[in-house]
Amino acid sequence: MKPAELLDEPLYNSRIVNNYIKLIKSQYSYINVEVLLNHAGMEPYQVEDEGHWFTQNQINKFHQKLKAVTGNKDVAREAGRFAAIPGSIGFMRYHILGMVGPKYAFELTSSYASKFTKSANFVTKSLGPNKIEIIVTPKSGVEEREYQCKNRMGFWEALTTAFNYELPEIEHPECIFKGGTSCRYIVSWQESPTLLWKKIRNITGAVLLGLSTISLAFSPSLHTPIAIFSICVSIFLALSLYVNHLSRKELFEAVTNLQESSSDSIELINKNYEHALLINEVSQALSKELELNNILSNVVNILEKRLDYDRGLILLANKEKTRLISKTGFGYNPAELKNFMRGSGFRLD
Repeated sequence: MKPAELLDEPLYNSRIVNNYIKLIKSQYSYINVEVLLNHAGMEPYQVEDEGHWFTQNQINKFHQKLKAVTGNKDVAREAGRFAAIPGSIGFMRYHILGMVGPKYAFELTSSYASKFTKSANFVTKSLGPNKIEIIVTPKSGVEEREYQCKNRMGFWEALTTAFNYELPEIEHPECIFKGGTSCRYIVSWQESPTLLWKKIRNITGAVLLGLSTISLAFSPSLHTPIAIFSICVSIFLALSLYVNHLSRKELFEAVTNLQESSSDSIELINKNYEHALLINEVSQALSKELELNNILSNVVNILEKRLDYDRGLILLANKEKTRLISKTGFGYNPAELKNFMRGSGFRLD
């Protein structure tokens, strides 16, 4: 496709925009989100739908307007960082945190990226236990903007801070907006407290073992070596207990996140199942009945049963297409429902 054609191709998942919206509500509450979405040609229900995708044009207009109303030229990177906040990127956050550490999360970036964007290919390469290289190459015909590069850098920062690490160091030796064919990021972060204390324990153990050996070799009696050995063992055991405590804590957090992920996934499956049944049962109700009131009665019963709402109304347009008239509903007492149906309806003109 030509670049102009790809501007109107759905490339970016709604969760990206939803993350921006949550940042706005948290840090820029004075902004009218509805106005912002209208400017970009987006609907609130589209943002909430994790299966919806937006075009490059829509994303560009959204960011342009957001940068103007906030006065923050780095709002895209701030939004990327905000992805570390609980609830900001939906159930994907729990999948990431279930990786135990940022290294494994970064290594799976190429797999997870396709759930957020169809605009580029992501390739990751491990450069060490706490260092990784990420190469992002836009697909043919896609014209990204520089703010999207900054948004990715913010997301790399979020991947580490989500595990309670300090902000990582990000090198960006190649950028498509500075003449490169790809955006290349080298992300490095400090070791976790558990790994650091494991090294301290191991080094301390080696030093204590040497000290015990020296005391045994040069002491004229066994009393002093035994005392020194006992102290060394006590110190080593104390460090080992502390390391085990940190390890269990990390594993417990990972397991907790996996449990939350499983619960969210099961809830999503149940919701999709109920929606599938709703479509099927409504179709059957429409095919089996010919009388309008019977159809509406059956449909409203199905809606009440399958949807997670405590009340609802079915309204039909009049012959002139000027009003919506209430026909039936659920969740209202008989008097309320009667008043709805007795009224002249809602004006459409």
